[in-house]
Amino acid sequence: WEVSKVIVIDKPLTLRGIHVTLQPRVVGSIFSLRSNGITISDFTMIGNRDSVSTGHSLINAYRSGFVIENGVLKSSASHGIRVAPISGGLKIDGGVIRDLVGHRNVGNVVLLSTSSGGKTGTRNVLVENVRAYDSKFKGALEVSNGVQDIFAQTLYAERCVFVFAVQDQSLNQQSIRRVLLTSVVARNCDYGVLTRGSVQHYDISISGAIFENCETAMTLHNLNWGRVYDVRVIDAGSGKPQIGILRSDNLTLRDVSFIGKSQSGTAVLIKESNKVRVSGVVLGETTSFTYGILFFETSESKLLYADISEIDL
Repeated sequence: WEVSKVIVIDKPLTLRGIHVTLQPRVVGSIFSLRSNGITISDFTMIGNRDSVSTGHSLINAYRSGFVIENGVLKSSASHGIRVAPISGGLKIDGGVIRDLVGHRNVGNVVLLSTSSGGKTGTRNVLVENVRAYDSKFKGALEVSNGVQDIFAQTLYAERCVFVFAVQDQSLNQQSIRRVLLTSVVARNCDYGVLTRGSVQHYDISISGAIFENCETAMTLHNLNWGRVYDVRVIDAGSGKPQIGILRSDNLTLRDVSFIGKSQSGTAVLIKESNKVRVSGVVLGETTSFTYGILFFETSESKLLYADISEIDL
């Protein structure tokens, strides 16, 4: 198919084996999912990023119980899939997204968000086996604006801005809680994992991560009670802190190895964060960081407490 208008699905249908292209110069989505229990599988969807300056996600999911799987999303002028409820409508509770590949999308392959400033929420979504290539501004998966209970595993990004990100719009009701992320790989990206915003987020766990030839491995801002385990940083970028922790109390960082080449800079920077637990940080023989672990406090911040153990610098 080649479409010029959005296809609205308002019944619990199952679509398989579809191949849809958005016409050039059309600003819009391909599918709008407005019913519970919709399944889309074995598909290819191609956007028109080369002919428009702004656009919409190829698939917008507004209701619960969706299954979107075994698909290819190309050249979106925005995201591949955006999951967020209609403002003032029903919350999204439950959904599955898996086995997707994204190529040359401006935004994420998958974006999970809320509406009404976080009042209308999104929760209990499983994201599995998502790969992103050549995203202009984003990556494989982004969670934003107060989503909760998100389970993601097996994410891959290459030549993107990041593989996984946490974002907010600086509203108190947009605090993200309980995100479990396992098995993530970023190669030749600006960041591996990027969490950047002004709202405090809670209980985010990241494990089994490999970041190769990325400018910055992880930027972790405002993550209280976060857990980061089993991280490998290969051929680190130069000059910038590879793992930067800012305003993240009670965070645990464990089993982190830096392998291959590195230039000057800091391996792990911990700033304005209290009760941080760090163990098992290893710098390989060929790395050349100026600092292994650097603690930095401002005059306004209180004296931090940290638990440091099993360090090989």
